[in-house]
Amino acid sequence: MTMDNTKVEEDKEKALDERTMELVRQVGDDIHPSIKLEIDYPSKHPDKKLPILKVWVEQREKRIQGTLQTVSITMYKFYAKER
Repeated sequence: MTMDNTKVEEDKEKALDERTMELVRQVGDDIHPSIKLEIDYPSKHPDKKLPILKVWVEQREKRIQGTLQTVSITMYKFYAKER
């Protein structure tokens, strides 16, 4: 087995999470011809976070001890990038 030094040098320039996910993609793609994985990783995004969950706060009326009060509720839903 020979080592491709160019590939090794290119990999040194990549973030660790990118190198790891590229390996996961390669392994997944080799499972079966019908499988083609897409990858994402934190260092690919400016805030270093994966866009997989949307979170927001809503104000709702709720009856607490007989009194109607406005409360803050944290809401969330799954997020997927558009293709």
